[in-house]
This record gives sequence, C-alpha cells and structure tokens, in this order.
Amino acid sequence: MKRQNLIAVIAIIAVIIIAAIILANKIGGSKKEPQTNEIKQEEYTVESANGNKVNTSEALKKEREELGYYVSNITLERQEAQTVFKLNLTNKTSTEMPGKLVDIVFIGKNGEEEARMALYIRNIKAGETITTQATINNDFTNVYNFKLEERQ
Repeated sequence: MKRQNLIAVIAIIAVIIIAAIILANKIGGSKKEPQTNEIKQEEYTVESANGNKVNTSEALKKEREELGYYVSNITLERQEAQTVFKLNLTNKTSTEMPGKLVDIVFIGKNGEEEARMALYIRNIKAGETITTQATINNDFTNVYNFKLEERQ
C-alpha cells in the first residue's frame, strides 16, 4: 500500500511541476506583437475600403495600344488570395482579330521584368470591346507598369 501512495504522490508532484512550467511560459514567455490584417503600404498600392490591395500606378492605368488592341480600364488588385488583372480590349480595326494567348509582363520602375501572367484573348470582332482578366495566386500588385507580349 505504501508503494502505491508513493507513486501517486510522485505523479501529483510531476503534474504540478509541468503545470507550473506551462504557466510560467505563458506569463513570461515570448512577447510577440499582435498580428493585424493591415496591408503593408507599398510604393504602388493602397488598401481599398473592402480591404483589397489595389495598384495605383498611373503608368499601369494609362490607356494605350498593345498588340493592335486599344487597352483601357486597367486594374490590378489583390482579392483574397489572388491577384486579378482586369482590362478592356477594343478592336479598332476593320477586321476580326483572332483569339490568342499572350503574356502580361509586369515591369518595375527601373524597367526590369518583375513577373509574367498568361492571358487568353478571345476573338474580337471589328469595333468590339471586351472585358477580360487574368488571375494568379502570387502577389504581383506592387508593379509600375505592364506590357502585352505574344506567346511564341
């Protein structure tokens, strides 16, 4: 009987010691900064009212001719876990433009390539404007500009 009592006392002491160690770590342990969901301010992005990260570069938003298309209403935004690049393409020619796969090349302020995304542009009739978009999981919103390149 004494042996069983001794084992019970040792077990209780061990539990008390373990509980004290855990409590000490919680009270005096590492003091981490609380995590926030704030978006880090970057040179070409701001946080929108809905919490998305939006590109603000005037160079990126500037309307232009690319690969024979008139490009307008350009947005680059981080929505949840995806980067969404959206734009209008207008066929200003007198003939239908066939569908094609292109690369969106994102460019930094110093002209260096920062990233690429694929975009399929469907057939566009003469005079027609379409809205198209490409999405990717990586965050490429903080870029200065872009260009379209035909895939080889």
